[in-house]
Amino acid sequence: MRILFWSENYAPQIGGVEVLARATALGLTRRGHECHIITNLIHRDQPGRESDEGIVVHRLPLRQSVISRDLRALHAVRSAIARVREEVKPDAEQMYFTGAFLRFQTMPTPHTAPCLAVSLQLLVEDVLASMPVRETLARTAHHITAPSLDGFRRLTERAPELAPRLRFLPNSLPFPDLLPTSLPLDPPTILTYGRLVSEKGFDTALRAFQSIAAHPSRPRLTVAGDGPERAALEALAASLGISDQVTFNGWQPPGKVAELINQSTLVLVPSRWPELFGLVALEAAQLGRPVISTRSGGLVDIVVDHETGRLVPIDDAVAMAEALFQLLSDPDTLIRMGTRARERAVQHFDFGRFLDRHLELYANPSLG
Repeated sequence: MRILFWSENYAPQIGGVEVLARATALGLTRRGHECHIITNLIHRDQPGRESDEGIVVHRLPLRQSVISRDLRALHAVRSAIARVREEVKPDAEQMYFTGAFLRFQTMPTPHTAPCLAVSLQLLVEDVLASMPVRETLARTAHHITAPSLDGFRRLTERAPELAPRLRFLPNSLPFPDLLPTSLPLDPPTILTYGRLVSEKGFDTALRAFQSIAAHPSRPRLTVAGDGPERAALEALAASLGISDQVTFNGWQPPGKVAELINQSTLVLVPSRWPELFGLVALEAAQLGRPVISTRSGGLVDIVVDHETGRLVPIDDAVAMAEALFQLLSDPDTLIRMGTRARERAVQHFDFGRFLDRHLELYANPSLG
């Protein structure tokens, strides 16, 4: 099968959607399918076409053409898309919809794929609020997948025009090659990672950690990632008097993340943004780490409160600190939660079944 993916950004840009798109395309490529990706050309020195472990990546100035409002630039991009489709002649197109690409993807060409599957990777409220988006999805998408159960239910109830094509398909990732190590307890290491932006709530994590920094186990906190909030977060750690127990180790390549998780005792996901799914929590569970996360969006599909971790209210540093203190004071519960988290990741987020489901959708445009 020939599959044309659409992802607004792609490696080396790193984010949840980028990781998901690459993992899915790579998984299908390794099964013998021909996978291509259309994505934004971010820098002029990036190649317009390259191969990534068998995936053919086509980089086009999509965003620039929209921002410029230059009709000639838009026409050039549309012509380039038509040429890619003519080359690939896709059997299916998979779009990771984050709000910007719909106008390009739905542009008809002689080689438009017979099946379009759209994975909604933006807030449900954004879909519900935009009638043009809803109308376009209802008119053009054969399958619309929602990665969280809450999002699926709300869309089904509040966007009835999408309901016949809406599927619940939780995100997944392949298990890392690493086997889980024993949870380090002397001292325990708390890991939080991601793009250092306000909506991810890392300031709440620092305030929660400050409240338990004097715990007898003398825990440490690792903040992995980079972004515009890094300097402010480092300053906050200093003002809270916890700099000697907090390590900011910057951006980490994808292969390094599993190692960091394996060196941690538990993982914090302090997001104040209603996460569509929560790949960080899944990656932690795959390596047998309990997770303390906010009760936010799709995170509740991954973290089972008091079973695989703890769920706390958004922006509640006190509740997060209480959960941290309780778990650090009860190593047996920590270990039990980590074991259960990995078991549940195997049972509910199998990557092979995830790929199977995609192929089933691609092969059945009219699946009811």
